Amino acid sequence: MFISKEWNNSKFDKQELGQEVARIMFAFYFWNNVAYALKVCGPLVTVLRLVDGEAKPSMGCIYEAMSETKGATKKYLLWSTNM
Repeated sequence: MFISKEWNNSKFDKQELGQEVARIMFAFYFWNNVAYALKVCGPLVTVLRLVDGEAKPSMGCIYEAMSETKGATKKYLLWSTNM
């Protein structure tokens, strides 16, 4: 988006705030943080989809999914802090 003709021709490309947004979007740290958030929240979203679906799973299935989610999240958080 930030390298397109439409962006270059827009008023936002010339404004300080628009340039700051573009700098953030091109920054490596921003995308690392996005990847981190997705890896931490991804398993939780899977459980929420399971619970919110049309078919109602049994409580045992939900507890198992929650346990797996806790384990996956904890494993990733411990792994990322040891880097």
